[in-house]
Amino acid sequence: MAVVTVLLVIFLDWVNVSVQNPVRSGLIISLSQILLVDVFYVTNGTRGIAAAGARAVLFLVGWVAVGMVYGMMSGGSAPAAAGGGEYSGLLLNPAAKCLRASRRHVRRASALIREK
Repeated sequence: MAVVTVLLVIFLDWVNVSVQNPVRSGLIISLSQILLVDVFYVTNGTRGIAAAGARAVLFLVGWVAVGMVYGMMSGGSAPAAAGGGEYSGLLLNPAAKCLRASRRHVRRASALIREK
């Protein structure tokens, strides 16, 4: 269960890089699951409409809650636009900070070398 949870959070993080809105990212994932699984099972006759509706509500509430928590934990700031800028998502934020600090140190060292 822990491995699945980690994979789902990484998936939400990946979607959020493109969407730049954690709650909307949760909605996209939940609506995709509802359309791909629940609607298929209802049309196939495998699942009843009431069960599919309950599951759909559970998916929507769950993923929106996950998106809200993600947004709160990441400080409410959206990652940089997809395809440009540095990645500043929740999962890789410490790595991005370390990379920015390394770049600052290299620039300072280069400036000191040029001065001498």
